[in-house]
Amino acid sequence: MKKASVVLSAAAMTVCAILLAGLCIAAPTLVELYSRFRGLDASSGTAILTAFYICALPAAVSIFCLLKIINNVYKDQPFLRSNSAMMGIVSWCCLGVAAVCAAAGVWYMPLWFITLTMTVLFLIVRVIRCCFIAAAGLEEENSLTI
Repeated sequence: MKKASVVLSAAAMTVCAILLAGLCIAAPTLVELYSRFRGLDASSGTAILTAFYICALPAAVSIFCLLKIINNVYKDQPFLRSNSAMMGIVSWCCLGVAAVCAAAGVWYMPLWFITLTMTVLFLIVRVIRCCFIAAAGLEEENSLTI
């Protein structure tokens, strides 16, 4: 059952990567349609599109890191130092997205909600990372105990 959950998580992340690639291709058309539907001015549409493309890179990096973590979990190695490092990268990606959305929120205010969400996610991932670092230390200590 545990392995099935890990495989399902990896499949979900792969689907997210494919969706991100598709959104990168379709973003200009989608933003134009959204801008027309909402009656947004050109600067708001440009802010949304620019923020999306800048945030796509940290999103892709995060997906890659999460896939590496889930691969290690599949191999029954969840508490590796490399997993903690990957979690650190994911957390900084969250903060980067928050910063981009905060800046773009000047032109399109709803992006500030994403800023708040990503800032909270940054903090959550940092706390979980600290727990993983402590667990990795305990695991190393226990493996040295005779």
